[in-house]
Amino acid sequence: MRKVALGAALAVMLAALPVTLFATAASASASNVHIIYTSNSNQQRRIFISGVAGNWLQAPNTAFDISLSPGTYTVGACDTAAASMLVSAGNALCLDAANNIMGPIDTGFVNNVVIPSGDSNYTVTLQHDSTDVYQLDNAPTANGMARLQVNNSDFAAPVPNFDVCVNNQQVLNDIATHTSKSVELPAQQNAVLTIGFAGCNGNAPTINLVAGTNAVFTLVDHENEGQANCTDACVQYLFVGQGAVTSTSSTSGFCVAIVDLSTVKASLKDLIGNVDPADTSTYPGANEVKAWADDTSAKLYAGDVNVTPDIAGDWATATAGLRSLIQALQVVGYDMTKLPVATVDALVHQANGQTLPGVPVDQNVVNANAALAAWYPANCGGTSSTTPAATATATAAAPVAAAAKFTG
Repeated sequence: MRKVALGAALAVMLAALPVTLFATAASASASNVHIIYTSNSNQQRRIFISGVAGNWLQAPNTAFDISLSPGTYTVGACDTAAASMLVSAGNALCLDAANNIMGPIDTGFVNNVVIPSGDSNYTVTLQHDSTDVYQLDNAPTANGMARLQVNNSDFAAPVPNFDVCVNNQQVLNDIATHTSKSVELPAQQNAVLTIGFAGCNGNAPTINLVAGTNAVFTLVDHENEGQANCTDACVQYLFVGQGAVTSTSSTSGFCVAIVDLSTVKASLKDLIGNVDPADTSTYPGANEVKAWADDTSAKLYAGDVNVTPDIAGDWATATAGLRSLIQALQVVGYDMTKLPVATVDALVHQANGQTLPGVPVDQNVVNANAALAAWYPANCGGTSSTTPAATATATAAAPVAAAAKFTG
């Protein structure tokens, strides 16, 4: 068996972004579940979940996402020719298309998965000898902070505990197998990440720690090729939000901020309005994208520190999509080629003032823009027909959840 240095494996994982991005939980009654099938062999398996229609053909070290209500599920990995799974008297059997029993599922590849609650996110690792379930931390971070969560599902023997370092400073220590730890850190781009067995040793890739997100790493196999091959599947980003900035409640300051933000829609169109999503040569460079994101962030911050209590809720609702767009760009290091093509297509349509077919209008955003449009002339002068509020804040719905691989 070829051993792979963990640091090198992490570098491969991070280089392979986009990773999996979840916006929020599916609903109050169900949770987003990210199921990673990992193996040190090259054998594909067909994954079945009791009580759930369909199946998933998975190569080792890949994952799929599903919405599950709270409960206990039998998750089994059958031969690729299987058509269904039968769970009876505690046993799980693989069936062919004619419902003939192909044989029992290998003991190590059938496990009960307990989803204890809805309105959350979970990562499940399905392995040859165990199945782990990790609840991901959905709580908002403190303002300007990013969360890093490491799940240790490493099944290689001997199974070590892990330490985690960022920029050569230990931030998590002694993460035992089948457990998870997390920490909040100041948001930063290109932070040097080391996960190892004894402090901050080993190769060190970089990671983008984005305010209001939870970056989740799942460790599956440090000894063999599994970790190096577990790229998209083993890295996830959740948009969890962050604490609010303290506002001075300045009416005049907020009026100025609204006017300044009114330029964002035009600047986004200048940036990506002529992009062909199918042709990455037409994408703007990372420096251009970063300049736009930094400028827009500064304008949003100016609004945050001046917004008055009577309109603060509408301001937050109207600008939420813009903030999520900036987060997504930061996650991928401002490199739009790492975004799914469908996401880029949606952004180009929005930048050009177009609506994608089948995408419903968010009435809450419509109402928030209307409230801002009424607030501006009443408090800043002018008329509702000249207020910049509506055009300033309607830009760019959050480009998450549209695709499971708009990650990790």
